[in-house]
Amino acid sequence: MRRARDSAYARDDPDVAALAGISHNGGAQVFDTAVQQPAHPNDGPGERQAASDRFARIRRDSEALAANLAPEDQAIQSMPDVSPTKWHLAHTSWFFEAFLLEPFDPGYRVFDPAFAYLFNSYYEAAGPRHPRPQRGLLSRPTVADIAAYRDHVTAAMLRLIDNVGAAAWPISQSPPANSTQPRAGAAGGTGCGRGAW
Repeated sequence: MRRARDSAYARDDPDVAALAGISHNGGAQVFDTAVQQPAHPNDGPGERQAASDRFARIRRDSEALAANLAPEDQAIQSMPDVSPTKWHLAHTSWFFEAFLLEPFDPGYRVFDPAFAYLFNSYYEAAGPRHPRPQRGLLSRPTVADIAAYRDHVTAAMLRLIDNVGAAAWPISQSPPANSTQPRAGAAGGTGCGRGAW
């Protein structure tokens, strides 16, 4: 019964279908949270609002996945290759901060400069990073600090989506010519920009 309900719900939302493991024809698919979205070369009516709504929804969905975890649960690192939940929630915010907000929003102010070291995954061009096997040893920042960081980045991203110049919309693959930031996705990537916001 659950599969039928999930299928009916997924027909209304392709992102839900992909996350639920339901292919476009209703069958099972390989689970992949990095939901690919088609590029939108034009800034048509409502496109920015749709992008803003989708961004906000995915950010809420990510937080909802962790909502039933106590702060202690979010700090656990079960093995060296698996990062803690709170780290992932902060990393996705760092990704937007480093690769979109800093290069495209001249008025953006970094939430905490230390987060660039703590939440960089393996983007060598973006600077040094905390070793992955030791992410579970971090007691700070707290889950509450990370929630405040996410709120800061989410609000700034929604402003950026609304206000970025037409020449940069949709947010370009490359930062402005005067930026020292690496191109989004340079030196590898985690897929953060594809749905795990």
